[in-house]
Amino acid sequence: MAARFFQAIWGFFTAAWMIFVIFGTLLVFYVSVRVFLIVLGMIYDDVSGVKDPEPHYFGAPHSSDQCRPVFGVVGVEDAVWDEATGQVFLSVYDREQNLPRATRDGIYRLDLNDPNPKLRKVAPAAPAAVRDFHPRGIALHREGAEARLFAISHPILSGGGPRVEVFRVDSAGALQHEKTIRSPLFVSPSDIAAIDKERFYLTNDGWRGSRFAVSRFLEIFLTLPIADLVYFDGEEGRVIERFLFNAMGVHLSHDGRTLYVAQNTRLNLLVYQRDARDDSLTFKETIPLGAAPDKISLDAKGRLYAPAHADIFTSMLLGGAMGRETQYRTSDPDALVPARVFRLSPPFEVIEEIYYRDHRWRAPLTVAAVYGDVMLLGAALEDHILLCRMGGS
Repeated sequence: MAARFFQAIWGFFTAAWMIFVIFGTLLVFYVSVRVFLIVLGMIYDDVSGVKDPEPHYFGAPHSSDQCRPVFGVVGVEDAVWDEATGQVFLSVYDREQNLPRATRDGIYRLDLNDPNPKLRKVAPAAPAAVRDFHPRGIALHREGAEARLFAISHPILSGGGPRVEVFRVDSAGALQHEKTIRSPLFVSPSDIAAIDKERFYLTNDGWRGSRFAVSRFLEIFLTLPIADLVYFDGEEGRVIERFLFNAMGVHLSHDGRTLYVAQNTRLNLLVYQRDARDDSLTFKETIPLGAAPDKISLDAKGRLYAPAHADIFTSMLLGGAMGRETQYRTSDPDALVPARVFRLSPPFEVIEEIYYRDHRWRAPLTVAAVYGDVMLLGAALEDHILLCRMGGS
């Protein structure tokens, strides 16, 4: 009896060891392939192994004089234009400041009607609910004269997890805090797309709220499909799309019929058809970009703009991916982080690369928002934004 027992135990541990060896071998092989692709990308300047084209800007070889910097913020996460007023709202999260005294974070406004536009902080306001306010993705919804700004916030001191803060926008562009929305499904929200003043879609980028840089690195490096898309109906949320790859950006078309999701580590955009009756989504197509998109936006004509890291994996290595909150920033002050902006016009048969390394970015682009012939570019950790005049748009 005892012999059979020990034989069963031996068989169990033998099988477990074989499974461990097989899994470990596959993991080592997978990581080796990833490292090979990264080295290849560092040689050819693109993780796909295709050498980058010669720099070109806005469809023609214009100089960087078309872009001018505006200083006053550090770490632009997202930006949305208010087409009715010509003002742009920016979410700012300074990842390098002393976190307990992170007072520079908030929502800033820039008015293009001003001949000398300056960035002005408009949130947080007085209510204690938004004092521990550190925004990421934002969305603006306007119905006639009434407008609301939705802002994802990742509190540092107050706890309670990530949340969505809703602000009423007055005629002068000032923000009045209206409410705070919490849900256990807001585990690591990155971006938000407003349907109306109550409902929205929200992406969890897949980091599950982890504060450990190692886990963030592994989730991106191993390209794990653990991101998801959440729908909030005004009262509660539910996950409507699972197994996404580092879903960084989300945006709703002007007519509300199409939803776009940017998969950062998959180097593509997902397109969904939205049913206005129940807000359900039907997958439509995948648009490969060959670069890692971040926050996405639309212009007044419905064209989609996607800022992208030309090579996210090389950027991670250059930036020292294990460092606190600086996993994508290059540590070499003379090095450039590859940056691109793509413009896509429905039905997306043509993808235009309208910006390519026109500026000495030391952190990846996070946003490219267009109003008229002006494109605003912002990057994580940078101390300024760029306002660029676009020709032939």
